[in-house]
Amino acid sequence: MRFLLILFLIFLIVPYLLRLLFPWLLRYMGQRMEKRIRRSFGENNRTKAANAAGNTIKRPAPKRKKIDKNVGEYVEYEEIKE
Repeated sequence: MRFLLILFLIFLIVPYLLRLLFPWLLRYMGQRMEKRIRRSFGENNRTKAANAAGNTIKRPAPKRKKIDKNVGEYVEYEEIKE
């Protein structure tokens, strides 16, 4: 009997607490996300401003495919119908 009473109280209290805490949790997570976005946006603006001031960002050159000319030769072929 005691178990059923505790279970009943849990089913009544937990949804009520979730209803109270859920808006706070969403607001908190939204603020954290907003801070991250603002920080990321600010870093992008600083690098662009540094470039406008004459500083350069050195990026590695794109890698090109190395093709060896002595690998083989092109052979033409014709399809034969049987």
